[in-house]
Amino acid sequence: MGMPLDLLWLTIPAYVVVQVVAMIRSTGGSRIAAGLPLLVMVPVFVHAVVGLLQESNLWPLLMLFASPAALLYVAVIAFMPRRSSTPKALE
Repeated sequence: MGMPLDLLWLTIPAYVVVQVVAMIRSTGGSRIAAGLPLLVMVPVFVHAVVGLLQESNLWPLLMLFASPAALLYVAVIAFMPRRSSTPKALE
């Protein structure tokens, strides 16, 4: 098809990798924030697997639409600088 569609397909495995990294690196509230896309993406992946098993030709459509947004969100959460819990003294 072309380069944009190829890049769209690459967002699916990239999302999975970045999601795993985000869940490993985060703690506390940031882990909850990093896990929020799972509320949408797990049902999307289940829907895709069911569609694939039923031999539907549109099975990857929701994954292709949802993965870039989820990847962007998780990448921002995963690679944000961590805040220190102790305030710095004024100099």
